[in-house]
Amino acid sequence: MRSARYAAAGLAVITATLGMSVTTTGTAMANPPGYQVVPGQSVTVPNRQVTSVSCPAGAYVAGGGVYSEPGDFLLRSAPSRDARGWEVASFNPDRTTVRLTAFAICIAPIAGYTIVAGPIAQNVASAARQSVICPSGRVPLGVGGIASGTAAKIGLSALYIDKVSDGTYRANTALNQTTTGNNTLQPIAICAAPPAGYQTINNPTISVPNSSQVNYVSCPTGTVSLSAGMSVPGVNSYIYDLSPATTGGFWEFRGFAPANPGYYAAGSIVCAS
Repeated sequence: MRSARYAAAGLAVITATLGMSVTTTGTAMANPPGYQVVPGQSVTVPNRQVTSVSCPAGAYVAGGGVYSEPGDFLLRSAPSRDARGWEVASFNPDRTTVRLTAFAICIAPIAGYTIVAGPIAQNVASAARQSVICPSGRVPLGVGGIASGTAAKIGLSALYIDKVSDGTYRANTALNQTTTGNNTLQPIAICAAPPAGYQTINNPTISVPNSSQVNYVSCPTGTVSLSAGMSVPGVNSYIYDLSPATTGGFWEFRGFAPANPGYYAAGSIVCAS
């Protein structure tokens, strides 16, 4: 069903232009060496259990994503420790299991490649952003986040990359939960020297009427995505779907607000050529 939706959407991918922030670095050329979108198997696992997908031999992750279901609270979407795969986990307070699909964007080894794990923040307030930056001369290809806590409902509400006024790129994550305190949150950046055609696109916040509506963010023609991001503003909204098309040109993103039918969201994407 998901593949059919992508096929139908392939001719009508939506990229907002009003208010879009685009930052470009590097020189355009062919797709990044070894570029491949690797979807994992759709699996049903116990709440909070980590599932993953691996890159082909010799390849490393530039970014990754997850496809789950409304009502599933995303706790992990992050690179594996060896940088060869992408790991995801979620939970649903109304069930004992969740159904997940992990995705990895894989590339051949690239200059300056490294994974930078930010500090593990404790007792983070809802919607409070935690950020990590890459070493000098490197840019974030992708962003990951890991959340944990004791609240009845807790999950990631932001995973995105932006650029601040001094030219520094940040990898950002945030969480929301139903009670305060008793949580941890860690941002993770996948860093490298800027690949050819590197650019970040941060679309404006939109109003989404319901959790089933699929929203899209895409790369310009002639480029492919290294990763994508999503921010769900507010203190009672969550991410449950942030996943790439198999072509790598665009991603879908969806969230939900347990107490309301609609929510607000902003999509972002990192592209290269």
